[in-house]
Amino acid sequence: MLNMPDFQPGGSGLLLVTFDNGNSDGAGKVYTAAIGPNVKPGYVSSTPYKHENTLRTMLDALGIGTYPGWSADVADMSDFFRLNAGSVVIDSPANGSVQGPSVMVNATASELGAQINHVEVWDLFNGNSTKLGEVFSQSINKAFSVSGIGTHQMTVLDMSAAEGILHRETTTFTVTSSYGVTVNSPANNSTQATLFPLNAFAVEAGAEGTSSGVDHIEVWNGGSKLGDSPRATSLSQWYSLPPGQYTLTVQDVSSTGAPLHKRDVNFAVSAGLGIHVNSPANNSTWPTTSVPVSAYAYEQSGLSTPLVDHLEVWDNTHGVKLGESATGLGVNSLFINQTVTLPKAGTYQLAINDINTNGYKAIHTTYVNVTVK
Repeated sequence: MLNMPDFQPGGSGLLLVTFDNGNSDGAGKVYTAAIGPNVKPGYVSSTPYKHENTLRTMLDALGIGTYPGWSADVADMSDFFRLNAGSVVIDSPANGSVQGPSVMVNATASELGAQINHVEVWDLFNGNSTKLGEVFSQSINKAFSVSGIGTHQMTVLDMSAAEGILHRETTTFTVTSSYGVTVNSPANNSTQATLFPLNAFAVEAGAEGTSSGVDHIEVWNGGSKLGDSPRATSLSQWYSLPPGQYTLTVQDVSSTGAPLHKRDVNFAVSAGLGIHVNSPANNSTWPTTSVPVSAYAYEQSGLSTPLVDHLEVWDNTHGVKLGESATGLGVNSLFINQTVTLPKAGTYQLAINDINTNGYKAIHTTYVNVTVK
């Protein structure tokens, strides 16, 4: 993590690490470390802080002005930061997103001690860097045209009057000319649990939020709307349906309320428990040894429901663990979205299992056969 551009000079990354209480700790005395290019090196604060101060600090660092709970009544931990501390926060385009040729850039810069003169937007594609534009403000909300199909890295800089870079933030996205709605999960003709995740994104020629671009995404079951995204080009939500056969329609909608494209997905909902795999499909073939794994566990059996700690992906052919999800800390539904790498071309059996919190044993396992080239 610390090798990411966010944690290099000019970046605004912030990592807060708070340790748990030990048996011999003094009451309320817990070690917390603040790490990042904006943090004073070697600084030790004499101010007593609590978790709500940490939350307030994270919200302020992200430029969020809404403070839930006790964070509304406390100060942030500003004494940890340099006088020249600052940040650039990019809300759009989202990192890892898929965009059309017109990209909406929404970003905000803030500085603790410096004066911001303007904000610049740069695009890096195939080794060539192009300045897309600038605004004489601390924030930018504007569509820019980008050239080139493939992976782009966009950098937003806040600049001083002397044309010095104060801070920067980068985001990486893919530009495509294939417009419409893509549904990543549930997989078409698959079987899902009664509680299942739906993940989709949309790409249009127009920039996000314009009359020819995506304002939000909606999910319909026949004539009943199950839900929609906030204003965004992607949706990742959980839905609940009783057992049966379904055809859901996922559509992207413009700022005028007009549907732009639609995508139907057919699947069955089962009352069965265990692991449901949306990718890779069983007996599928992949062009490389890298295989995206999208799966989730659903365990719900009343008072005897086992709690899931995490999910694991194994190369069952060779008995090698390929990856695992983040810890769920004892839940009954958990997902994994990772790309795993197999050692060489060939046919493999993958085992995806959910691990319980009591003894860390597998609750259920689903096997998937894949061939990689």
